[in-house]
Amino acid sequence: MAAPHGLGTAVSTDAGATWTDVTPPKFSRCAGGTAANGGDCERSSDPRVSFAPNGDAYPISLSVNLFTNFATAVLVSKSTDGGATWESPRISYNPGANNSTLGHQIVVRPDGMLVDVFTEFLGFKNSDKGLVGG
Repeated sequence: MAAPHGLGTAVSTDAGATWTDVTPPKFSRCAGGTAANGGDCERSSDPRVSFAPNGDAYPISLSVNLFTNFATAVLVSKSTDGGATWESPRISYNPGANNSTLGHQIVVRPDGMLVDVFTEFLGFKNSDKGLVGG
C-alpha cells in the first residue's frame, strides 16, 4: 500500500449533517505546498487536529520526502474561521537527518500553547527507498 501524497479537508456547519470540501492546508506538493509556503514535501500523512478554547483549529501533518533527500518534519497550520481557510504551514518539529517521528497527539492548552507528544526514531535509514525487506 502506498503512502498518501496529501490530506483532504472538509467543513461542517450543521453538527456533521453535511460536509463541504475545502482547500486543505498545504502540507505537501499535491495540496499546493512549495518551498515558499512551507509545504515542499512529497507526501503528508498522520493528520491530527486540535481546537483552541477560542475555536481556532490547529491541524498537523507528518510530511515526508521519501525518494529525494529523505527528510521528515511535523508541519502545523491554523484556521481562525472554522476550517474554511488555512494559514501556510510552519515546521513545528524537525527530527533532523535520518530520524523520524510517529504517533503524534496534539493539544492546545488553555493559554493557547500547542503541545505535540510523539515517539522519535533516531538513526532511521531509508537506503531501501521505503521497501521493507528489500
